[in-house]
Order: sequence, then C-alpha cells, then structure tokens
Amino acid sequence: MAPIATVMPIIVSSCLSSATAPLNHAWEHTVGSGRALLALRADWREQLRRCHGELGFRYVRFHGLLDDDMGTLIAHQEKPLYSFFNADCICDFLLSIGMRPFVELGFMPEMLASGPETVFHFRGNVTPPADYDAWATLVRTLVGHWVDRYGIDEVRQWFFEVWNEPNLPAFWTGTREDYFTLYGHTAQAIKTVGASLRVGGQATAMTAWIDELLDYGEKNRLPVDFISTHIYPTDPLGFEGADTEEQLANLHGVPKPIYRAFQLLHGLGRERLPVAGAHETVDAWVVRNGRSITVFLTNHAQPRHAIATELVDIRLTDAPAPRAAYIERIDENHANPRRQWREMGEPEYPSRAQVEQLEAASRLVKEPLGFAYENRTIRFDVDLPPHAVAAVTLELAPEPPDRGATARAATIR
Repeated sequence: MAPIATVMPIIVSSCLSSATAPLNHAWEHTVGSGRALLALRADWREQLRRCHGELGFRYVRFHGLLDDDMGTLIAHQEKPLYSFFNADCICDFLLSIGMRPFVELGFMPEMLASGPETVFHFRGNVTPPADYDAWATLVRTLVGHWVDRYGIDEVRQWFFEVWNEPNLPAFWTGTREDYFTLYGHTAQAIKTVGASLRVGGQATAMTAWIDELLDYGEKNRLPVDFISTHIYPTDPLGFEGADTEEQLANLHGVPKPIYRAFQLLHGLGRERLPVAGAHETVDAWVVRNGRSITVFLTNHAQPRHAIATELVDIRLTDAPAPRAAYIERIDENHANPRRQWREMGEPEYPSRAQVEQLEAASRLVKEPLGFAYENRTIRFDVDLPPHAVAAVTLELAPEPPDRGATARAATIR
C-alpha cells in the first residue's frame, strides 16, 4: 500500500530518573539454519562465525541431523551402522566459536522408517519409526557418545528437541498419539544417559499441542524440560507460497537489512525503560547502557496495511547534558544493498568487486544527530520511512554528586 501523508508528529517522552526493567536479549538465544549437512560447508561456517560475533546468537538449530546423508545411522548388510563423524565435526566447530547446538532430533533414518514419505528436496523421511525401541537405541547411543566426547557438564547445556512441527502433515505422517509415543521413548532414552540433560519439544507450528504435551508428560511422568514452537510473521495471513528466488538473493553472504536490525539489537544495553501509549505502526524502546541511552525506533506494518513516513518527536527529561548523539538507520537508503544491486544491473552472480560494493552498501553508518538541550530536557526529531529502523544513541555526561539522576523510564503519548 502506498505511503500516506503524516499530519502530526508522534511524541515520545522519557523521564530519565525512573526505574528500569531488565531487557532480556531473548532473540539471541537460537538461530535456525537449513539442514545439518550445510554445517560442513566452509561458507556456512564463515557466516555463522560472523553471526555469532556481530549478532550474539548462542545456539543454532537445523533439520536433518539423522538423515541418511549425514551417515549417523544407515543400514549396512541389513545391520545398523553408526557413524558420528559428521555430527561431531559440526559440534566441534560450534564449540570452537563459542556456540552450541540446539539439537533437533530428526528426520527418520531410512532403516528405521515405517514408510517412504519425505519432505524437502533432500527427502527427509517424516514417518514414525517402525520400531520405537530401535529409535530409542539410536537416540541413547548418539547422546551417550556426545557425553563421552564432550562431558556431561557441556552437554547438559544443550537442548534436545524431539522432531519438527509434528502437527503439520508435511513433517509427520503419524497421529498426535504416535508423536507422543515418539516423545516418550526419546525422553526416556536421553534421561537414561544423564538426568540433567534437557529434553523437550515439540517444535509445533503456531503454538499447537503445547497443553496436550504437558498433560501427556505429567500423566506419564515424562520430563518436559522446555517447550518450543514456531511462529512466522506470515502465519496470520495464511500460508503463502515460498519465493525461492527471493530467498536466494543473500546467497553471496551480503547482510540483508534484517541482519543489521539484529546487529542494532545486539548492541542495546540490558536496562529497558517502560513505555506507555501506542501507535499503529511506530514502536519505541529506550534502553540504558552505562552512561549512554539508546532510543530504538521501528515503523512497521503487515502487508496490505496502511503505513506512512512518520515524524517522531523525542523528549528526554531530567537528563544529564549529552556529550554526543548519533543515529544509525535501516531503510531503503541506509544499510540496504538492494538499490546498489539494481544499479549494477541485478547481476545473478556478482563479481568479487561487486560483492565488496554490496557489502559496503549494507553497513550501518553512525551519523551525527543534532539535538536541543534546555532545562535538563533533550529534544530531537527522527523521520521514519515505512518499514524503517533507527537507533539514536546519546552519550551522557556524568552527573554531579548531588543529582545522581540516571535514565529510568519512558512514555509514549
């Protein structure tokens, strides 16, 4: 929908002497990444190392750890043959860069599968096991191997998640009861290796089956150490077809705007100032980090909802004098390589020099921001185009001993 003209500025005011609340960087816990086999690629590893360093992600989750192409369990002369070499290579790398695996246990190895149904181009088998005890043996053997290799103190910090989205027929051909049976065998197998190991799930789509799994665990005295579920931004709009070409557009490792948004979030402090009031598309956080204050702004709406460029009038009251202020932006013209790519003629396979240019166009830039300061109030304006992100950081001077005022609270009205 085309932007509409804005009339009145949005006033954001913050009294910097009120109490803060903890800001938990929950978004940094886990990042998803394709399938396990990709984790053996050099470019995948280079990009994940960068994500950990710049975005702070701590765990990584992927499909297909138990697929035949990983070799974890295959049939050799009609007998089970285990090989943990590839899985160990992945775990070794993750630990070497300060990350850990969020272990999705799936899909079904062919020799254990009860049927031929598969998902994705790599044909992950989505059928229940023909023999649940054989599945439990696989889980117990794999987890036991990791405890022997890395130690119980390390592996107890991992998460073992049973399957992926079993409430969707594309990922699980059995019934809900079949899945609960799978969960029970898996949980018991893992706890046999170590009582402190964390097992949970069920990684359903759109918060399905959560109460049912908790009830099942309670009735059968089975552990549910954590609950996981998947919600996507397009879920309220229905399931849309995957745009493969669009998904392949970051193929050469050039950060997209969403990457830079996570980078800004990673740089925020841990003390969030409460915000009162609301706007249909604009949201504001005020976050303290030592002697600095960051005002984090977004202007976003779901597809086909009205959105316009908005002018935000920020007023920080009871504030020490600012020493400096700068703004970092993400929008069509900032930290966004798309326009540069189009000006290049939209090359499908950019040269090394073109990739470097796109990388440069994707970077966040700190631009000085003007402000007014009078009567212990800091004022400045920020214009936010549709779907823009902006972070304004102010470095504050130390307070005299008799004042001691620090940034504490925020309101929007």
